[in-house]
Amino acid sequence: YVSVDFCEILLQAIINEKADMAICNFLSVDENYNSIQENNTNLPIKNSCVNADEFMKGYCGEFGWYYVIACNKLYKKSLFNSLRYPIGKQHEDAFLIHRLTYQCNKIACVQYPLYYYVQRKGSIMSQISVRNMDLGDALLDQYWFAKKNKHSVLKNYAVRRLSYEFEKWRDLIIDDRMAEQKFNELRKKAFFLLYEKSAWEGYTFHSKVYYKLEIICPRFAKILRTLRHL
Repeated sequence: YVSVDFCEILLQAIINEKADMAICNFLSVDENYNSIQENNTNLPIKNSCVNADEFMKGYCGEFGWYYVIACNKLYKKSLFNSLRYPIGKQHEDAFLIHRLTYQCNKIACVQYPLYYYVQRKGSIMSQISVRNMDLGDALLDQYWFAKKNKHSVLKNYAVRRLSYEFEKWRDLIIDDRMAEQKFNELRKKAFFLLYEKSAWEGYTFHSKVYYKLEIICPRFAKILRTLRHL
């Protein structure tokens, strides 16, 4: 749910800055509308006006979820002239955030938390299933979009995030043929990860090998990780 002045404040920010989109912070609350305090520290959005590149650095950073979600923003209608959120997908916002952002000349940032995000037990986003792998398709789209537009920050982010997600999804494929099929489809589409270097600058040799093995042979990667923990 939103603050009573959500639209007013974000619209005024768009007008004042001659921006194409406005974004605010959000607060996590439980089902009784009480603040989940541990989730509400270090709110990252500060009062400012940024361009697309600066905004995407925020999305690719530590608090990226504040930048990607659809519901803490107000948009110019024209941004959606040729864009629509995909139907029936989880992580639908990740399919569009990069395409929306790069239509914007200016993005107004408002530090007030004007959106309240209810964390409900049993919600779709709290359940782990094959549908979580929809994020893989979104990250693949981000990668090829970034590569075409020569945006190294977004490209490297997509490489690392996709590699991390493969590690989590590996546990979903146990005794689930649908999940295994989707997992292997994404692996085939993501073979380019083997040849990406700039995304892993500063990482140890072991980490680089491990995340490449997640693509080539995920079972061996799991064994390697187990041995490293012993």
